[in-house]
Parts: sequence; C-alpha cells; structure tokens
Amino acid sequence: MRNKGMKLLSKIVAACIALVLTISMGVPVQASIEKNEKHTITVNGKETDAGATVDVYKIMDVKFDYDNQQPINPTYVWADGVASWLTSQKGFESYVENNNEVPKSFEEVTGAELSNLMKKLEDAIISGEIKLDKAASATMRGQKPTLIFDGMEMGQYLILTTPDESGEHSTYEYAPATANIVPVYDETKKEWFAYDAEVTIKGSPAAIEKEVDDHTVEIGQKVNYTVNVPVPYYPEDATAKIFRIGDYLPIGITFGHTYKENNLTVNAVYENGDKKQIGTSEEDVEAFELYYDAKDNGKDGVKGNLEAAEGQELADFILDFDYDALMGKYATYEKNGSTFALKAIEVTYQGTINENAILRPGDPGYPEDADPLENKAYVGQNNDPYDWDSYTPSEDKEKVYTYAIDVTKVEEDGKTPLAGAEFQLLRDDQKTEMTFVKMSDGKYHLAKEEDTNTTTTLVVDSEGKLDLEGLATETYYLKETKAPDGYELLDELIKVVIKDDDEDGKVDDAGDFDGNVTNIVYKTVVNRKPPIMPITGGMGTVIFSIVGIVLVAGGIMLITGYQRRRRA
Repeated sequence: MRNKGMKLLSKIVAACIALVLTISMGVPVQASIEKNEKHTITVNGKETDAGATVDVYKIMDVKFDYDNQQPINPTYVWADGVASWLTSQKGFESYVENNNEVPKSFEEVTGAELSNLMKKLEDAIISGEIKLDKAASATMRGQKPTLIFDGMEMGQYLILTTPDESGEHSTYEYAPATANIVPVYDETKKEWFAYDAEVTIKGSPAAIEKEVDDHTVEIGQKVNYTVNVPVPYYPEDATAKIFRIGDYLPIGITFGHTYKENNLTVNAVYENGDKKQIGTSEEDVEAFELYYDAKDNGKDGVKGNLEAAEGQELADFILDFDYDALMGKYATYEKNGSTFALKAIEVTYQGTINENAILRPGDPGYPEDADPLENKAYVGQNNDPYDWDSYTPSEDKEKVYTYAIDVTKVEEDGKTPLAGAEFQLLRDDQKTEMTFVKMSDGKYHLAKEEDTNTTTTLVVDSEGKLDLEGLATETYYLKETKAPDGYELLDELIKVVIKDDDEDGKVDDAGDFDGNVTNIVYKTVVNRKPPIMPITGGMGTVIFSIVGIVLVAGGIMLITGYQRRRRA
C-alpha cells in the first residue's frame, strides 16, 4: 500500500512540475500530519500580472489515516464534479476508476497529456460544464504581486488565471497551474510531512506570437516576419486534428507567391531551442500543404488561389498541417544522446513595403476597418479533439510605420509662400540622392527598385508645399537645387531628422503639428531676395558730385555767354 501511494504521489508531483509555465515548491510545516490541519498556497506573479484574477479549485482529495500516520489506498480521488466529467470525455475516461479513484495508469500520463487535461478542465469549469466551487479567489496587485491563500486542506488544486480585461495586458493567456498539498514520506526520519504549496504563474501575450525585424520602414524596404506557434497536443485516437497557420498581409505590404519573392521557411522548434527546417514554399512537403490567396473554411478545409469577392478577406497564405505526418516525422529530435520533444512551429517570410503604405484615413483606396501596415497571423486548431466543430482560430497582429517630410517654402516674412523652388533629398551620407515617384504637384513618394518614371528633382507646388512620403526613421538632408525666381539659392544643406524612439508611428520633435497626423516632420524653408548694394563712396557722395558738375557746367556757360556779349 505504501509503495503504491509513494509511486503515484511521485508521479503526480512530477507531472505537475512538467506543466508548462508552472513552478511548484514546498516548505515542510511539521513532522506529523494532524487531522483538519490547514495549509497555504502562495501564488507569485510579475508586474504584467497585476490586475489578473486568480481562482483556486480543489480537483483532487487525499485519503490519509491520521491515527496511524499513513496514506490510505487509494490515496488520491477526484472531486465528484471532476470525476463525473472525466467519465463522459472520450480520451479521459481512463483517468478515473470506481469511487472517483485516480488509477495506477495515471502514473504514465506525459507532461503534454497532463497539460492538455488541465486545459480541458479549465474550459469545462469556466463554461459551467463542471460544477465546482472555488476554494479561493483574489486579484493580483502591485509590481511584484503575491497572493497567499490560507485554510487549504490536503489535495491537488487547479489554479486558473484571468487577465484584467480593461488593462494593458488584457490579451495575455495563462496556462492552468496546479498546486499540491500532499503527504510526502521522509526516508530519513521515517515520517510523513505535509507541505505548503508555492506556484509562480507566467502569462504570455498570445498563443501565437508574431514579430517583425523593423517597425520603422520606408517604401521599397523588405521586412522580415517571424510567426511562432506552439504545437497542439492531440491524443492518438482523436478524430479532429486541424492545425493551421495563416497570415493576412495589408495592402501596404507586397507578398510574392514564390520562394524567391517571399523567402518563406517552416521550422520545427524543439525543447532545447534547436530548429529543423520542415520545408519551403516550393517543396512538396508531406507535413503540410501551402495555399496562396486562400480561405479557411474550418472543418471543410482550405481553398487556395482565389479571387477576393466584395467583403471577403483572403489570407495571403495558409499552411494546413497534416498533424499525424508532422508528429510522425518531427515529434522528437536526437542530439548528443538526448531526446527533445517538438515544441513549436516557426514560420519566417518576407514582404516589401509599397506605395499604399502612405495611405491615411480619408484617402482614396484606404481600406475600411484596417490599417495599410498592420498584418495579422493566426493559428487554427480544435479545442475538442473529438469534435470538428470545435475548430477555433486565434490571432496576433504586428504593425510597422512609415513617415513623411512636409516642406513649406516662404519669403523672409515667414508667411508668404514661394513657388518655383526645387530640391533633392540626400541620405545621411549627404551624397546619395534619393529617388522618388511624383504623385501630383508637390507630392512625391519614395520609389521602389522596380518603379519607372522616377526623379531626384523635387519641385514645390504653387503654394510652396513639398510632401515627401514613405520614409523611415533616419537623418536626411534637403538640398536646394533651384531657388524661386528673383531669390537667392541656399548654399547650405537643411538637416531633417525623423526620430521615433517608441516605434509607435509618432515622430519625436515633429515641428509645427498638423491635426492628427503624427508621422510627419515639418520644415519651413525661407528664401531671400539679393540686397541692392550701394555704389562705392555712398549715395551722398554721388549726389554732391552730380551737383558739383552741374554748377561747374553752369558757370562755364555763363562766362562764355558774357564774353560773347562783350565782343559784340
């Protein structure tokens, strides 16, 4: 009896430790276990967990002979509501025996299977399918939140964490955790000890994580995306095993349909962090099918190479995995005599920023209920491995930003606009002339490599305005190559810095602010007319000289006239 209890106890404790994102520790409180004694469960979090609600449910009881100080066979029994639910669930019915007993076979449950069970228990408790009272509940507070739940009897507890829906971490997801207050035998002291429990919860932003290598971009730039998705667990006899990864790119990012254009790769990621490439977009890979311009029809499959109808959103690509083929070939990885399990799928690909990136609300072609530079990836899987209709997609978004320079050309008064000026925009080296495409008078966007009808000459419009769109965060220099007629040409470069330290699309030190447009740097450029320079000696000297000449000439004329009259 004791050996069996010890073995099953060890299995439960070990399986608990194997739960993803959960750390359990214990502190002995006394050298004997008294009837009705109470213990504590300490739940630790981090700053991002502040505001989250922690609910504690007792899912397993412990049978113990307090007089003889030893466990009673069976030592562990499920709570009534949990036991009833287990017997009704295909794939889980073997986890419970008569009188709610936790069977010996439960010792063989793997960490992945236990994680799946606890997740299903969480869903059933939250939905009300399992009727179970809360043993305790509280809200995380502070930068280093800690909760201490008193009055806990021996047993196994399921700890469920819900993020603060109104907080900045409302999208966080938490794996269910377990806390064990159980009898443990000390071989040295030959006594049973009871332990308090301590658990550290850890949340992640989403089940799917999407990242981009650069958030501040310019037209023509290639950006690299990485999508990381945990591999779901499906039992061997599961009938619904959908596993898909898809991506919707916005109109401001061009995605090609060949490996050369999109550089798409799919990697298996293992527990030790090593990766193994599964395939590329041009290979015939048994583990998945790749669809472009595709629609996910849930249990009815995926359709690719479609033309978007009005109001229909198509994924730029969808990877539809054959779960059995994936696990059959990539479930484990051998290295240096150790075996590592498949943890996640990593998808990397590339897109190119195009001219639609500069669209703003109200512009022709601006998409409704979307952003030209925000794209989303999703993972789709069955929440119930025996129900095709349980297919549920979840998504994660990633946004990049582009910027602009707004130039106003004015007279010396700082207000009167001047037309006719021409500029070039140079990169930080002050030598490289940037190439643009003219959209309209005074409006240009940065050219892509394949663009034609490009120019390096940037002409202000009739109101002295010059808008340069589609730029990244960088230091630029405006060089005036032609001044307005009758004005001086500027001989110095004009420095323009586009800076966005927060990478949120809002320019730091933007200059004169224009309404709600926060991604523009504003520059006012003044031209002056050449001054009228005086003749050497000054105007006063010239006048006196002229007066003197007139007087001398007049005197000569008088003398000459007088002499002529005398002769006559």
